[in-house]
Amino acid sequence: RHLYADALRAGNEAEKLGATGWRVNTVLALAAYYSGDVAEGYERAAAAMKDLPAGESSWESMALVKVFAESRWKAIKMAVRADKDWPGEWLADVHAAYSVLRDHPLGTDQEVVWHYELMMWLGAHKKAVGVLRAGLERFRDSEALHQRLRDRILKWRGGDALEATYAGLLKKYDDPARLEAFAGLAALVTGDHWRRIQKFEKADAAYARAIEHYENAVAAHKAHKAGADHAIALALAARARLAYLEGDDEKALETMLASFKRSPDTVGTRDGMGITPGETAQMLLSRLRSAKDEAGTAVLEEAMSKLDQELLRPDIGLDGR
Repeated sequence: RHLYADALRAGNEAEKLGATGWRVNTVLALAAYYSGDVAEGYERAAAAMKDLPAGESSWESMALVKVFAESRWKAIKMAVRADKDWPGEWLADVHAAYSVLRDHPLGTDQEVVWHYELMMWLGAHKKAVGVLRAGLERFRDSEALHQRLRDRILKWRGGDALEATYAGLLKKYDDPARLEAFAGLAALVTGDHWRRIQKFEKADAAYARAIEHYENAVAAHKAHKAGADHAIALALAARARLAYLEGDDEKALETMLASFKRSPDTVGTRDGMGITPGETAQMLLSRLRSAKDEAGTAVLEEAMSKLDQELLRPDIGLDGR
């Protein structure tokens, strides 16, 4: 608090002595904003932005642009909620500010998320997609951006388009160390999508592709192994679930055992459908016992006995899906 007060005093004194331009306005904007005088901070930020040099890479420039973008965003938000007209240049200012932040050395993916959410809130869906794609050019391994890309494509274009999008990204960037795991997750999400609407053959194929992507991710960068093992175990369990629903107990058993082997600790984790590998195993075991399949029952019982029993506690939905 005292340092901000000192900065305000120094900035005001410099201005009295004739200092002008973006730097003095930036000092006064940030000191006022972080001292709680938001209105003054916004006004000074607007003044500083007029003189901000292109390519300025300091922390001060990054902080300034964030304050300015926030001021315009809040002004737009207030006008929209009050059903009032607002100048079109406000939105142009927001686009320009977030573009600077996206390319700034100290910028983060969070600014891209804010930009995207603003476009979505205003109903500018096409512009929002452009924001996402431009953001992924810079922040290729941003979980937040990939999540929004997956959600949007799946909602508006479907599962086939989602996997095709990631195939395109892998081809465009040739960056398996950062993109294969995201392609795997996209395939998992696609598998859940097809499974939800009971297109089991397409779901199974998507889960198989997810496993392949995760294997490729590990081959490209060994740091992916723990996460990949977890995801592959869920994909295998999902395939076992599909085999069970289609009455293929032999395949269900084989795939279930592979899931346990790949990641025993994943047995209690819920997949995208809200079902754990353990719950699928319990259902399969019950049917093997009812069918008097002694060999299959023995194999599955032995495998399950080696797992953390707390993770195997059943919690199965009524429809078994």
